[in-house]
Amino acid sequence: MLFKKISIEQALDKNYLQDIGLIYGLVYSYNSVQLTRIEDLLIDRETLIEARFFNEDSEVHIFKRDELEAVIFMETEDDLDHSFSENHLLERFGDKLIIKHYLDYDQDGQAYIRYSRPANVIFREGEYYHAR
Repeated sequence: MLFKKISIEQALDKNYLQDIGLIYGLVYSYNSVQLTRIEDLLIDRETLIEARFFNEDSEVHIFKRDELEAVIFMETEDDLDHSFSENHLLERFGDKLIIKHYLDYDQDGQAYIRYSRPANVIFREGEYYHAR
């Protein structure tokens, strides 16, 4: 698992997000929630609470502490053997949201979920937008 802090300007740049292969966005604002392809998102920085832009192996996560911050997550080869996906049925936005969980192990060898993130969306029309 690789995490790297990036600027909020870069994280909100749709062209940058698409250039690095990200496809979807899950955006929480004070006045709305959106789950759609990045090019269709309407993002207002003033009302933004949290956002996740993702594909099957990467994510840009924007979150608010004192101010907005952003990190990019990239899956590594080692993560493939220590991860699993879980489908969540959606009432709105689509049919299923696929969440990927990454495992780690404590000092006693007990597994725990270290990180979870959205990885893909299956829309109601039956169209499966597969990243990469």
